[in-house]
Amino acid sequence: MTVQQFNRLLDAERRTIGHRHITPIRPNSPTYLLLKEVALMACDFSNSVGIENIDEGCKIYIKLGLEKMNILMLTD
Repeated sequence: MTVQQFNRLLDAERRTIGHRHITPIRPNSPTYLLLKEVALMACDFSNSVGIENIDEGCKIYIKLGLEKMNILMLTD
């Protein structure tokens, strides 16, 4: 899983749930290093829970993360 692949999965999931004005995170962006760390955490998650298909594991990780952020936004 490359950072670019993870970025595409993230963008696709954000579009699925209705986010607007999505732009991919570029390597020169200040948030690229964070994206790189999150991609590594998603891969670690996939391996630790035994998901063999890394793409599927990353999709699940992204969905869980977006759900958590939505819950936090609703409680603020």
